[in-house]
Amino acid sequence: MCPIVSAIKPPYRPVKLGRDDIPGILALERECFAVPWSATQYHLAFGHKTFAAYGVKADGDLAAYVAYAELSLEMEIFNLGVRAAYRRLGMAKACSDTFWRVVPSSASPKAFWRCAPPTRRP
Repeated sequence: MCPIVSAIKPPYRPVKLGRDDIPGILALERECFAVPWSATQYHLAFGHKTFAAYGVKADGDLAAYVAYAELSLEMEIFNLGVRAAYRRLGMAKACSDTFWRVVPSSASPKAFWRCAPPTRRP
């Protein structure tokens, strides 16, 4: 079970998400993105060793998360989302800081970083 973090008391400590967290990810995605991923897409993504997701839980729900893939010459952040009620509290920064911390420092200097533009305005 993932620890629950208070939305009022930073620092937030994102935890690694897995298949058990897909319902929470889907709920958050529906709130944050015009074209959210499906449950099937997440089940398939979690089956790949290159895919990972980290999130912050608050008040028993997933409040923020980052999902990304780490390939040999490409690192791609697929989604970084925060529920409206938890925005501007530093949760997106905590998730992105976790991404930068867990991606190996030995990544190729030729690595290409790609991030798609937001699909919904904040």
